[in-house]
Amino acid sequence: MTQPPDNILSEWALWGLTQPPIAIEAVHGGLTNANFLIECDSGQLLLRLNNNGQSLGIERTAELKIHTLLSQRGLAPTIRYTAPDHRYWVREYVQGRPLSQGEITDRDMKDIATILNQIHQLPPPEGAPRLDVKASCLTYLNAIDSRSKKFDSQLTTLRTAVDKIDPLPESEACLCHMDPLPANWVRDTTGKLWLLDLEYASVAHPSLDFAALALQLPDAARQAWTALLPESIRVHMEAASEQIVLLDRTWRLAHTAEKDPSL
Repeated sequence: MTQPPDNILSEWALWGLTQPPIAIEAVHGGLTNANFLIECDSGQLLLRLNNNGQSLGIERTAELKIHTLLSQRGLAPTIRYTAPDHRYWVREYVQGRPLSQGEITDRDMKDIATILNQIHQLPPPEGAPRLDVKASCLTYLNAIDSRSKKFDSQLTTLRTAVDKIDPLPESEACLCHMDPLPANWVRDTTGKLWLLDLEYASVAHPSLDFAALALQLPDAARQAWTALLPESIRVHMEAASEQIVLLDRTWRLAHTAEKDPSL
């Protein structure tokens, strides 16, 4: 999709604009939603067309509450407008450089650790989903199983692995981002680091956040990242990494099945 639908663009006055957008450019890279950079007389905005497919397990109302909480703390950009049915959102655009997993610096990792720790200390908003990794994986697998036999061999292997999941300590659960990959961080032109895409934010064990990033890093950076973490997190990193891998594999399979028109 190179342009948003006309019926969405016609709502520009609801976004706080006094004049129609000057230019619109597709922003590529996201796996779930369609994003567009909106040039307007007052600056730049990001228009996100939401994928509200049920099989992906995204709770948009909860995401909005969590994003708003983080934006109030200066950790995520401000949302300017939300369509009543969550078809699309418009938020402030962060002009800067997304982090790259191959070029992540010690400063990046220290700032990320600081911000994640800040998020983990925030009180979860009312209605924030509580993550059960095993249940989420099974939801994805069941969504695939109900649509096609194409993935039978993968489903069998994944179900066996999911059955072996041991839950992390429930008493340590807190508000987590759950997808703090390098591409979801942007360092703006002033040097400030921003966190994006809170679709899967939930109440979960904090080691899952740290493991999700660790799995994206080269070996040397991963060792430096792990050294930043307290022992209370490091003792759970192996189990957390296994759970993140299963969440990612089952989600990607469900996403593929949802998008495949031949199924």
